[in-house]
Amino acid sequence: DLGYLSSIGKKILNLLYTKTAESCDLEAFRIEFLQLYDKAIDLETLEKLGDIIVFKEGKVGLTERAVTIKNIESILQDGRLTMAQLECDYEARHKRKIFSVDLGYPDLLSFVSSIQSLSIRGQGMKMTVGLQEYRDSPTISKHCKMRFTTGQGIKRFAMNSPSPETATMPP
Repeated sequence: DLGYLSSIGKKILNLLYTKTAESCDLEAFRIEFLQLYDKAIDLETLEKLGDIIVFKEGKVGLTERAVTIKNIESILQDGRLTMAQLECDYEARHKRKIFSVDLGYPDLLSFVSSIQSLSIRGQGMKMTVGLQEYRDSPTISKHCKMRFTTGQGIKRFAMNSPSPETATMPP
Protein backbone atom coordinates (compact mmCIF):
# COMPACT_ATOMS: atom_id res chain seq x y z
CA ASP A 1 0.00 0.00 0.00
CA LEU A 2 2.80 2.46 0.86
CA GLY A 3 4.63 1.70 -2.37
CA TYR A 4 1.45 2.36 -4.33
CA LEU A 5 0.83 5.66 -2.51
CA SER A 6 4.43 6.69 -3.06
CA SER A 7 4.20 5.96 -6.78
CA ILE A 8 0.84 7.72 -7.16
CA GLY A 9 2.06 10.69 -5.08
CA LYS A 10 5.06 11.21 -7.32
CA LYS A 11 2.87 11.02 -10.44
CA ILE A 12 0.38 13.49 -8.98
CA LEU A 13 3.16 15.94 -8.10
CA ASN A 14 4.64 15.56 -11.56
CA LEU A 15 1.29 16.35 -13.18
CA LEU A 16 0.51 19.27 -10.85
CA TYR A 17 3.99 20.71 -11.27
CA THR A 18 3.47 21.04 -15.04
CA LYS A 19 0.25 23.04 -14.58
CA THR A 20 0.36 26.81 -14.82
CA ALA A 21 -2.46 27.38 -12.31
CA GLU A 22 -1.92 26.75 -8.61
CA SER A 23 -4.88 24.37 -8.49
CA CYS A 24 -7.28 22.71 -10.91
CA ASP A 25 -10.74 21.20 -10.93
CA LEU A 26 -10.77 17.77 -9.33
CA GLU A 27 -12.74 16.01 -12.06
CA ALA A 28 -10.62 17.51 -14.84
CA PHE A 29 -7.49 16.47 -12.93
CA ARG A 30 -8.77 12.90 -12.48
CA ILE A 31 -9.55 12.64 -16.22
CA GLU A 32 -6.13 14.00 -17.18
CA PHE A 33 -4.43 11.65 -14.72
CA LEU A 34 -6.34 8.70 -16.17
CA GLN A 35 -5.36 9.66 -19.73
CA LEU A 36 -1.72 10.20 -18.84
CA TYR A 37 -1.09 7.21 -16.56
CA ASP A 38 -3.95 4.78 -17.42
CA LYS A 39 -4.92 4.68 -13.73
CA ALA A 40 -7.99 6.02 -12.03
CA ILE A 41 -7.42 7.95 -8.83
CA ASP A 42 -9.98 7.97 -6.05
CA LEU A 43 -10.74 10.58 -3.39
CA GLU A 44 -9.47 8.36 -0.58
CA THR A 45 -6.01 8.24 -2.16
CA LEU A 46 -5.95 12.03 -2.52
CA GLU A 47 -6.91 12.41 1.13
CA LYS A 48 -4.05 10.11 2.18
CA LEU A 49 -1.61 12.35 0.30
CA GLY A 50 -2.74 15.46 2.17
CA ASP A 51 0.80 16.39 3.25
CA ILE A 52 2.10 16.80 -0.30
CA ILE A 53 -0.99 18.15 -2.10
CA VAL A 54 -3.93 20.38 -1.23
CA PHE A 55 -7.32 18.79 -1.78
CA LYS A 56 -10.43 20.80 -0.91
CA GLU A 57 -13.63 22.26 -2.33
CA GLY A 58 -13.47 20.24 -5.53
CA LYS A 59 -9.94 21.43 -6.33
CA VAL A 60 -6.57 19.75 -6.16
CA GLY A 61 -3.26 21.60 -6.16
CA LEU A 62 0.22 22.01 -4.83
CA THR A 63 0.91 23.04 -1.25
CA GLU A 64 1.89 26.66 -0.66
CA ARG A 65 5.53 25.61 -0.20
CA ALA A 66 5.56 23.72 -3.51
CA VAL A 67 3.95 26.65 -5.34
CA THR A 68 6.56 29.01 -3.91
CA ILE A 69 9.40 26.67 -4.94
CA LYS A 70 7.95 26.33 -8.43
CA ASN A 71 7.74 30.13 -8.74
CA ILE A 72 11.31 30.63 -7.49
CA GLU A 73 12.60 28.02 -9.94
CA SER A 74 10.83 29.75 -12.83
CA ILE A 75 12.47 33.06 -11.89
CA LEU A 76 15.92 31.46 -11.66
CA GLN A 77 15.66 29.92 -15.14
CA ASP A 78 17.30 33.12 -16.41
CA GLY A 79 20.34 32.78 -14.14
CA ARG A 80 21.68 33.45 -10.65
CA LEU A 81 20.33 36.32 -8.55
CA THR A 82 21.19 37.88 -5.22
CA MET A 83 18.69 37.24 -2.43
CA ALA A 84 17.43 40.85 -2.68
CA GLN A 85 16.97 40.54 -6.46
CA LEU A 86 15.13 37.24 -5.98
CA GLU A 87 12.72 38.85 -3.52
CA CYS A 88 12.10 41.81 -5.84
CA ASP A 89 11.63 39.65 -8.95
CA TYR A 90 9.30 37.28 -7.08
CA GLU A 91 7.14 40.17 -5.88
CA ALA A 92 7.10 41.78 -9.34
CA ARG A 93 6.14 38.56 -11.18
CA HIS A 94 3.73 37.02 -8.70
CA LYS A 95 2.33 40.14 -7.01
CA ARG A 96 3.09 38.84 -3.54
CA LYS A 97 6.05 38.43 -1.22
CA ILE A 98 7.79 35.20 -0.33
CA PHE A 99 6.27 34.50 3.07
CA SER A 100 8.94 32.19 4.43
CA VAL A 101 7.66 32.65 8.01
CA ASP A 102 4.22 31.34 6.98
CA LEU A 103 5.95 28.33 5.43
CA GLY A 104 7.69 27.55 8.74
CA TYR A 105 11.08 29.21 8.17
CA PRO A 106 12.51 32.13 10.16
CA ASP A 107 13.85 33.95 7.10
CA LEU A 108 14.28 33.74 3.34
CA LEU A 109 17.80 32.29 3.54
CA SER A 110 16.59 29.38 5.68
CA PHE A 111 13.78 28.68 3.22
CA VAL A 112 15.98 28.88 0.12
CA SER A 113 18.61 26.69 1.83
CA SER A 114 15.99 23.99 2.36
CA ILE A 115 15.19 23.76 -1.37
CA GLN A 116 17.28 20.94 -2.83
CA SER A 117 17.06 22.20 -6.40
CA LEU A 118 18.81 25.50 -5.54
CA SER A 119 22.43 26.32 -4.84
CA ILE A 120 23.68 29.23 -2.76
CA ARG A 121 27.07 30.86 -3.28
CA GLY A 122 28.87 33.72 -1.60
CA GLN A 123 28.28 35.58 1.64
CA GLY A 124 26.48 38.67 2.83
CA MET A 125 25.29 41.09 0.15
CA LYS A 126 27.08 39.14 -2.58
CA MET A 127 25.25 35.90 -1.78
CA THR A 128 23.59 34.52 -4.92
CA VAL A 129 21.08 31.77 -5.48
CA GLY A 130 20.64 29.70 -8.63
CA LEU A 131 19.37 26.38 -9.90
CA GLN A 132 21.39 23.24 -9.28
CA GLU A 133 22.85 21.99 -12.52
CA TYR A 134 22.41 18.28 -11.90
CA ARG A 135 18.59 18.09 -11.87
CA ASP A 136 15.46 20.00 -12.82
CA SER A 137 13.34 20.23 -9.71
CA PRO A 138 12.85 18.36 -6.42
CA THR A 139 9.26 17.54 -7.18
CA ILE A 140 9.84 16.00 -10.60
CA SER A 141 13.39 14.75 -10.30
CA LYS A 142 13.93 11.09 -11.10
CA HIS A 143 16.39 11.00 -8.19
CA CYS A 144 13.76 11.94 -5.59
CA LYS A 145 12.14 9.25 -3.49
CA MET A 146 8.83 9.41 -1.66
CA ARG A 147 8.91 7.94 1.82
CA PHE A 148 6.34 7.30 4.51
CA THR A 149 7.27 8.61 7.94
CA THR A 150 5.74 8.30 11.36
CA GLY A 151 6.73 10.58 14.15
CA GLN A 152 4.99 11.82 17.26
CA GLY A 153 1.97 9.71 16.32
CA ILE A 154 1.57 11.41 12.93
CA LYS A 155 1.75 9.47 9.68
CA ARG A 156 2.75 11.42 6.58
CA PHE A 157 4.57 11.34 3.28
CA ALA A 158 7.78 13.23 2.64
CA MET A 159 10.25 13.53 -0.21
CA ASN A 160 13.93 12.73 -0.01
CA SER A 161 16.33 14.31 -2.46
CA PRO A 162 19.92 13.24 -3.00
CA SER A 163 22.57 15.54 -1.64
CA PRO A 164 24.37 17.44 -4.42
CA GLU A 165 27.81 16.48 -3.16
CA THR A 166 27.40 12.72 -3.12
CA ALA A 167 24.20 12.13 -5.15
CA THR A 168 23.16 9.62 -2.48
CA MET A 169 19.88 9.49 -0.64
CA PRO A 170 19.76 10.69 2.98
CA PRO A 171 18.72 8.09 5.59
